[in-house]
Amino acid sequence: MESKNVNKIIETLKQRPAFVLIFSVVLACTTVIAVRTQTLKSEVMFLAVVVILALIILALLYFLHIDQKITLQSKIEDKNQKELMVSLENIVTDLNKVISNLANQVNMTNMTLELTHFGTFKFGKDKFHEIWKKMIKETDVSFKALSRMNPQSWDDGSDFSLNLMQLLRGVMCTGASVCRLFVIDSEGELQFLSKYIDNHFLNHIDVRYILLSKIKSMGFEYDGTYALNVTDDKKVALYHLDKKRSIGDIEIIVDSGRVKGHVELYDRIFRVSTKITELIDKSGMEYCAIKSIESKTIFETVNP
Repeated sequence: MESKNVNKIIETLKQRPAFVLIFSVVLACTTVIAVRTQTLKSEVMFLAVVVILALIILALLYFLHIDQKITLQSKIEDKNQKELMVSLENIVTDLNKVISNLANQVNMTNMTLELTHFGTFKFGKDKFHEIWKKMIKETDVSFKALSRMNPQSWDDGSDFSLNLMQLLRGVMCTGASVCRLFVIDSEGELQFLSKYIDNHFLNHIDVRYILLSKIKSMGFEYDGTYALNVTDDKKVALYHLDKKRSIGDIEIIVDSGRVKGHVELYDRIFRVSTKITELIDKSGMEYCAIKSIESKTIFETVNP
């Protein structure tokens, strides 16, 4: 134990060179005085010098000990302060999560109230993928989709279309019907949409297309300014489009009267549309088909 204390003192002295210098000067002075008093053969003076030297050494050791305690206490305070800051940061993070959850609950409550009272609720375009997936997952009997987006905006670099195909295949495995209608301005757009339409065809989904001009010529009340999804003929997701046919606001409709109107219009347009009965792109490119085997969805490459 004493050895450890001595080592601590030595380490402290190494870190405090000023103390070593002072101690050396005092020791040198007292040694000179001691030699002189020894020369003078004054035992009293020699004893006094020894006592003074001992007191100086004790005082030096005491100050070193105090300095060590202060340094240690400072380190402890710094550590406690850091731990306190970490704890406060964790508390703030947890509070933010609670506030975020409360905000979501409030939004959900508002949405429920608006759906109940008005039969409709609006979302921003950032919810497009989320709503598409949710509408499919809620399907029990039938899922209908009318697509009107600009074909050149479909390739956004994401796996959204592939993920949708998995969901649609899953819904079909439960016995629900799935159909999709593409409303286009000209048949030239089919080439831009070929890999999406062909993917539906390869997965045995009833996929069709129709020109907007034909819809208007037949007097249907559809102006091409929105796309839509219909789940079980009970809920409609209306995707409003801008002049470039890009997604704008999204409206969820559960009002039975409005839902019925959209379902009837969709069914009428679907009946007069052109059904895809063969692959659009026959250039030998590979298509990604999804096949369900033993309740597991796997992918296989199909070469037409």
